[in-house]
Amino acid sequence: VQWSSSAVSQRPVRLRVVTSNRTGLLADLTNAFQNRGINITSAHCDADDSDRAVNTFTFNVKGLSQLNSLIRALKQFKGVYDVDRVHS
Repeated sequence: VQWSSSAVSQRPVRLRVVTSNRTGLLADLTNAFQNRGINITSAHCDADDSDRAVNTFTFNVKGLSQLNSLIRALKQFKGVYDVDRVHS
C-alpha cells in the first residue's frame, strides 16, 4: 500500500482558553480559527461572576505548525489570560 504524499491527516485537538468576559472577544477568538482554515467542531463557553470566561474548543488541525499558529494568535488578544491544550 502506498500513501499519497499529498494526503492530509487531521488530528483532533481541544484547547481551553481563559479570558475576560469582554463583549466581542468570542468573535475575535473564532475569527482566529477561521483565518487559519480551522473548523471548530465543538465549543463550550462559561462566564462566571468574577468577569472571567472559560472557553473550550474542539477542532481538527493539519499539524503542529497550524496548532502553534492558532495558539500564538489567541494569546495576542486583549483579555486572553491563558491558552492550554486539554489532554483527555
